[in-house]
Amino acid sequence: MKKILFTILLAIGIVLAFQFTTTEVSEENPTSNTRTDQVILLELFTSQGCSSCPSADRLLDKTLANHKNVIGLSYHVDYWNYIGWKDPFSSKVYSNYQRAYGSKFKSSSIYTPQLVVNGSSHFTGSDALKLNRKLNEESNYVSNAITFKSVESVNGSINLSLETEALAELLTVVLVIKERETKIPRGENRDRTLLNTNIVVAREVISNSKNASVALKIPEIVTEEDEVMLIAFSQDKDLRVNAASQYEL
Repeated sequence: MKKILFTILLAIGIVLAFQFTTTEVSEENPTSNTRTDQVILLELFTSQGCSSCPSADRLLDKTLANHKNVIGLSYHVDYWNYIGWKDPFSSKVYSNYQRAYGSKFKSSSIYTPQLVVNGSSHFTGSDALKLNRKLNEESNYVSNAITFKSVESVNGSINLSLETEALAELLTVVLVIKERETKIPRGENRDRTLLNTNIVVAREVISNSKNASVALKIPEIVTEEDEVMLIAFSQDKDLRVNAASQYEL
């Protein structure tokens, strides 16, 4: 009788121990069904007319290839166009956006290549050491809590609707060319073939929105051979990024 009772108590103890261990492990090590939703948004201000920019362009390309939780954007500014080569992807809109960051960071001037991380810090875009440090520091701040509800291409435009989990003070949607090589015949980068990644070619900004419908006109610079993608991100009034997501087309 004692032997039977001991066996029963031992069995109960094993079951309870297993239940406790299972609960503890599941809390500390989520199952594969749990979504990992931390992302990092990198915004590179660059130009094909700037001789110091190709190294930053390559660093961004390498970073995106090696870090699946990183979302990257290349904004081509227009203030280098006077020096012999007009960057076909350049826009005054992107230069003005960079100036807004300049005001935020209290910079006396804007420069290329400039890399902005999550809208909160900036440094020279070719500085791999600083970038690696920032990737570690910023890894738990931004979520991918933006959902693309519908996406369709109609008459040369991409019509889409999206939803954010929280009200976005600034909600930006961009169309990017995922990769393009360009032969540069003139300017500081003459006779070089440059690789650019996630080139912003269309952009729309909506204020104070949680649900938005957007129509992005596909510019002529996009060819049938180009792979394109949609990227959306939200910012507070100080341009700090708090959510970002991407949608493969």
